[in-house]
Amino acid sequence: MSDAAGTTAAPVCSGSVGDSEPVAGEARRVPRPRGPASRRSGTIVLLGVDGAGKTTTAQALALNRSRTRRQSPSQPRKTSPRPALVLRNRSGRRWLGRVTTRLGLELPSRWTDRFETAVRIANVLVSEVRARRVGGAAIMDRHLVCQVVLRRVRGLPEGRFLPRIALALLGAHAVAVLDVPAEIAFERIRTRGEDLESLEFLRATRAGYLELAAAHGWSVIDATGSTGAIVGRIEAAITHPDGCAEAAGRPALPIV
Repeated sequence: MSDAAGTTAAPVCSGSVGDSEPVAGEARRVPRPRGPASRRSGTIVLLGVDGAGKTTTAQALALNRSRTRRQSPSQPRKTSPRPALVLRNRSGRRWLGRVTTRLGLELPSRWTDRFETAVRIANVLVSEVRARRVGGAAIMDRHLVCQVVLRRVRGLPEGRFLPRIALALLGAHAVAVLDVPAEIAFERIRTRGEDLESLEFLRATRAGYLELAAAHGWSVIDATGSTGAIVGRIEAAITHPDGCAEAAGRPALPIV
């Protein structure tokens, strides 16, 4: 699994920082420069390139967390825990692409970004409110920082407002970057036939997420295995943020 260089040493399960290929069954965590763990909410945010399996993993992770809470000794027998809530923070990029293709239009990157940013901000703000109100854990599929990565890849200015609010909103959540090689993501996208991302775009996007993970101490999860294994790595990385997720974490419950 590749990783952007951090500034200080950290526990690494898959070789040294800067490795270019993922090692199956492992998760890494880079140094967190600020923000105590005690400030975290019960929300988990999943990030990563298109084709990394964010949506599938979010649903499986929510199911696993619901089962875990249902089996918890602290849960009163007469009450049933609320299911974990999955919140998808779309940008409308896929819809916009279909519309412009149907009309034979090619929008400038800046116009596309303005549309996507407005849609993403609205969805993220609604999700944040819902996550605070829900009784169980919330799993967010994508977040506002995804738009920051897209701006970098497209060569657009990041601006001041978007990066600040994106990172501020993530500060209270546990963040996991689902990492897969660009070639695997490309094949997954081509199989489902819903997106038209190029291999170069996916490589640049992956590098952007890994760079942010290194800068802000987010967990980087090998997302090339089975869904159940990926869920286990995420749970382990969150439970034991300062060590090797695979060695210290507990296995996830079976995914059906």
